[in-house]
Amino acid sequence: MVYDLSDGERDDAVVEENVLVLTHGGWLKILLVHLSSNPERFTLSNFDHSKRLIISGNTGVTRIQLEPLLPNSPRSLVFLSLHDVSHLLKSPELKKSIERRAADDQVPPLHTMVNDGV
Repeated sequence: MVYDLSDGERDDAVVEENVLVLTHGGWLKILLVHLSSNPERFTLSNFDHSKRLIISGNTGVTRIQLEPLLPNSPRSLVFLSLHDVSHLLKSPELKKSIERRAADDQVPPLHTMVNDGV
């Protein structure tokens, strides 16, 4: 099912809804640019605009909470995490692989990828 996040048509019918989106980092980047480029439709809280052009690392987790739409107001989105890969720190093999790739400039250093309050 698809609907416009800035359209309150469905807000009265839905009390709470959880949505899981699995996507490539490039598509997430496009979504972040769209959300951050439309302030008349979206208000972004806890969002670091400098990270909107970063392609998320493999298995990066971005969590967004949609607030109820208020009349004549943009949809408020609260970023709970952005490109978070802290779950990878639990695996020593994956941590070494990421650090090795970062040393080769293939990915950002791990410490810049771990969510630190967005």
